[in-house]
Amino acid sequence: MAAVWGALLTDSSRAFSQKLSPPPQSIGREVFSLNIVNLEYGVIWPTVPFFSWRNFHSAWEKIESRPGQWNFFQLDQDISLAEKQQVEILLQLVTIPQWAKLDGRIDLACRESSQPNEEPPICQSTLWKNYVRTVATRYKGRVHAYELWNEPNVKEFFTGTVSDLVTLNRIAYQTLKEIDPTILVVSSSLTRLNPRTLEYLKEFFKQGGGQFADVMSHHFYPAPDPPETMLNFIQSFHSLMREHGVYKPVWNTETGWNMLNRDRNQITEHWAGPSLNDELSQAYMARTYLLSWASGIERVYWYAWGHRSMGMTEHDGKRPKAIATAFSEIQHWIVGSQMKNCRNTPDHTWVCKLFRNGQPQWIIWNAQRHVPFHLPPSWKPSRLKYLDGRVEMFLGQPTIDIGPVPILLERIAP
Repeated sequence: MAAVWGALLTDSSRAFSQKLSPPPQSIGREVFSLNIVNLEYGVIWPTVPFFSWRNFHSAWEKIESRPGQWNFFQLDQDISLAEKQQVEILLQLVTIPQWAKLDGRIDLACRESSQPNEEPPICQSTLWKNYVRTVATRYKGRVHAYELWNEPNVKEFFTGTVSDLVTLNRIAYQTLKEIDPTILVVSSSLTRLNPRTLEYLKEFFKQGGGQFADVMSHHFYPAPDPPETMLNFIQSFHSLMREHGVYKPVWNTETGWNMLNRDRNQITEHWAGPSLNDELSQAYMARTYLLSWASGIERVYWYAWGHRSMGMTEHDGKRPKAIATAFSEIQHWIVGSQMKNCRNTPDHTWVCKLFRNGQPQWIIWNAQRHVPFHLPPSWKPSRLKYLDGRVEMFLGQPTIDIGPVPILLERIAP
């Protein structure tokens, strides 16, 4: 087996079934971001380090439930809290309230009245622009990033056409840039949970949707399957971008799984499958961040801190779970390092090679089972680190046991 591994590591073109080429820059802390929910219901502030908070309280229907009646109470609190905690906030510009719809539907055309002295119909595009302008003006200089709509390829969130979505994005993008050219505009985040997502995305790009954003975003949910299953879709996403001349950073603003709680289990997201135990929760989270960066995804917002069934906290929202420790630990492992490559073998063993301060380090796991891993003699690691925070000095053993939870092997400079 050692000889086999030696061959694998010296001839990757033949032995590795998949090799990912990460971005050349060092991994920044902004990669690790969070969706945070239910703070207003007693969920504690995250006990883990993170860069950006994706916030849902900026939805149009939440802050202007009736025409001209604005309520910024909760959103003002959130933004003040983000500033106090020194984290960036990503606001969603999303939803059209019922009062702004025509017969309960989306119709962005602005028409003249057909009869004298008759009030013109509601012009949704003008109302949308006013909503965007009102929010961005209120928080100018305090909020620097906005996301344009959430999962519009799911009828629960959007009932308009692709053309409608492109129009909404164009209006929002132009309005935001007029108010503050430095605002970072994040595109509408589709979800691969819709089986026709790639068709929708292709039409979105074809109609020019890629022009009206600084960052392209998607929800690369692999749940209920393991993280590795998202890789082919990510490659297809990048291919569609290139095909339509869209060369911009890519973010994943939502991803996660159902995870077991110790106090109460109440699955609300049945599409995400059975709840993961602590080991798999930690494993899937760490592998998601490693494989995302290796695939050119520059920021991942985990879903979610405070969620009742997909949360990093127990159901009560007050006690962090094991995944929270792992979320902190994986940041210690990779933030500030440079990932050279990430590749796997036919037996589902993955090896990600990184460099920190000129010294190599390796993160390894097997996506399916526990197997013996024969260390190449050239590695010469100094110690092993685990996602639960344990550290072991390397004693020169030729083989270590690996499984679904990634392990870090690092070499310390003499």
